[in-house]
Amino acid sequence: MKFAFQITEEDKAEFLEFLAQGMKPNRAASELDSTGTQFRRLKREGGEHYDPDFSEAWKAVEQSAEHRRELEERVRDMIWDSAEEGNVSMRWKLALTYLPEFEWAKHQNLNINMQVQAAMRVLPGLTMEELERVRNTLANGEHPVLEAAPVEHEAA
Repeated sequence: MKFAFQITEEDKAEFLEFLAQGMKPNRAASELDSTGTQFRRLKREGGEHYDPDFSEAWKAVEQSAEHRRELEERVRDMIWDSAEEGNVSMRWKLALTYLPEFEWAKHQNLNINMQVQAAMRVLPGLTMEELERVRNTLANGEHPVLEAAPVEHEAA
């Protein structure tokens, strides 16, 4: 393993290229037989191995449009691979976290979750007539208003 003092200018340039290709720092460092910690030592202001030029270059790469594009492509590849492997949870987590085309799902999922929680809270207190009214309201494409009735809980 290469320690911070052993990292060459060539290593730094390769590391920055790996970052530009969408790799995360730990992965880029491992490609160079080092660790993310060792490269971060070069970035840590006031540290023994601080390299201000490298630190600025790292920041610029991570803020670049190229890095973002490449990161998104890597995520798309991972999503595809995980889908083929059957990992639905990872596919959605990555998609919701990194891909702008899934932005719509973030709000929709939160909205549905809140509606389900509200419905579960009022459902036990609804009469058959109220349930019928709600069903008809929904069938007409409208949003029913529900008021929670006090629900008695069984003693544990």
